[in-house]
Amino acid sequence: MQSLDLTGATGLSDLGVGSLAALPSLTQINLKGCYEVSSIGLANLSGITRLTDLNLEGCGNMDDNALGQLTGLTNLHMLNLSYCGQVSCCKGQWETPISKRSCQSQELTLHSSRPEWLSTDTSY
Repeated sequence: MQSLDLTGATGLSDLGVGSLAALPSLTQINLKGCYEVSSIGLANLSGITRLTDLNLEGCGNMDDNALGQLTGLTNLHMLNLSYCGQVSCCKGQWETPISKRSCQSQELTLHSSRPEWLSTDTSY
């Protein structure tokens, strides 16, 4: 199996995401709307090194630790963190190897995450 779509699996928890580690040949995982999944659960995906696409849109428990959990996924080309309300986008939180790659040549989607760059605070 190369692709797994769990869109809307509202009962999926971090523990459930851990079971995905048994599928190391996955290249695409869609967890859109799995709002119980958090950054803690993402650590379980670190062994799926073939992963190229990860959709976390609407995972409301996702926070700024998300990218740190994914740094070992060197083949990841698309990461969608749209509508992850606890994810902020600026002030250095995204200075990890994967975010640098995403900003340079790949796709990092952050629609309606906390867009702090719109803040009037220019101290950063």
